[in-house]
Amino acid sequence: MRRHTLILLLGLAGVACGAEVNEMKAPIEDIKAKHESQLLAIPGVVSVGIGLGVEGTPTIVIGIENETVVDQSALPQKLEGVPVRVEVVGSIHAQ
Repeated sequence: MRRHTLILLLGLAGVACGAEVNEMKAPIEDIKAKHESQLLAIPGVVSVGIGLGVEGTPTIVIGIENETVVDQSALPQKLEGVPVRVEVVGSIHAQ
């Protein structure tokens, strides 16, 4: 009986640990929407989008006017665990 109890407890511990590892983070669209207004409030930031990183992983892309206008140390490298890429896109004008 003790052996069955031990196996059951070990199985439950594995399930509990797996639940933490497999816990879903918020969709990238939600993370972008949550932080977009704060990012656009930084002088020189002209856009916030979603793209792919170097390894093909979903990435939040921050578009800046030029490198001299933006203090890049003020920009995050990750947002809620999602990588951030900064691209110089120039000024954006409505057509």
